[in-house]
Parts: sequence; structure tokens; C-alpha cells
Amino acid sequence: NLTLTTLDDGYDPARTLANTQEFIASNVFALIGYYGTDPSLTVAPLMSPHQLPFIGPYTGSIALRMPYDPYLINIGASYRDMTSAFVAYLVETLFLTRISVLYQADGYGTDGLAGVQLAMTSLGLSILSNGSYPRNTVDVENGLRAILAVKYPPQAIIMIALDYPAARFIHLARPLLPSSTVYAVLVTTVHLLDLLEGETDNVLVTQPVPE
Repeated sequence: NLTLTTLDDGYDPARTLANTQEFIASNVFALIGYYGTDPSLTVAPLMSPHQLPFIGPYTGSIALRMPYDPYLINIGASYRDMTSAFVAYLVETLFLTRISVLYQADGYGTDGLAGVQLAMTSLGLSILSNGSYPRNTVDVENGLRAILAVKYPPQAIIMIALDYPAARFIHLARPLLPSSTVYAVLVTTVHLLDLLEGETDNVLVTQPVPE
């Protein structure tokens, strides 16, 4: 028989570490379903010494994929894969070249930002502007100001952001940008649709599988 034991870390890496140490002390045989890049990266170094499989963390971080570790078992696409697909679609299908980035100021956001930079460079382009917001907040105003501090407005904004800050950003940005601006949200859930309250025109999302 299998027993599933759960603990809530509140998306706080310090609590993730404490919870994981508690799991290890109770002799669990595997860990599954951790949420977020920084929480997952905080505990990943504990897996190999304890020979503990770390299965399906909800993160596309490249640091959990390279170098290879047999105890880190990923079942979804990496942020590099997702951002590459997003940039290719925006540039080669929609013919947009002025692309900005909103990113969460942590490992998740910077990994996604790096993926966008790599993808843009491969197409001979560069990011128009970028702005960030603090993790576990919806304080996107400074990020929006940084993104808009350019001569010509972005045609698309790739958002490495969670649902609530992404929705708030879109609500704030729409009155300030052309109606044709594309908002491309990396890794989201159905909650974003509710938070946008029907204002989904030109909003794209990635949908990695399995989800």
C-alpha cells in the first residue's frame, strides 16, 4: 500500500527545506509534486545523498536537468524549450520583433529570461526591454514602467509570471499599449482565465504536458 503525506510550504523555499527534512527523517521512499523553481532547487541537492527519487517537480528549470542526476526525474518541458517555442511563434508566425519580458525576480524568472535571450539571439534579435516583480507578490508596477521605458512600444510581452501577477500586469498594461499587443504567459493554469474576467484577446499561454 502507498501512503501520500503532504505538507504545505507556501511557495517559501525555507519551508520547503524544513518540510523535506521532515520527510527524510520519516523515511519516505520518494518525493513527488513539488511546486516552483526556487523551492525545488533548494532541496534538490538532498536527493542523491539520500538516494531519494524527486519525481515531477513543477518547474522547467535547466538546473534540474543539467548536469544529469538519476534521482531528479522531470516529466515536463524545460523553460528553455517553452521560451524557444514562444519566441519562434511570435517571430516566425506572427512576424513580431519588438519583444519585451516581464519576469519573476527569482530562479524561475531568471531561467525563463535566459531562455528568451537565447531564443532571440538565435534569430538575430534581442529583447526590447524587461522588468521584474518580487516573488509571492503582485507588485508589477515597477516592472511595467521598466518595460515601457523604450522609444517604441513592445509588440509582444513574454511573461515569466504566475497567474495573479500576470493578470494584474495585463490589466494595467492594456490601457497603455496598442490593442494589438500580444501577452504571452509562460506556464499558467486555468485560474488566469478567471482572473482576466473575459479580457483574453491576444493572450497566449504555454501548456506543457503532462500538466
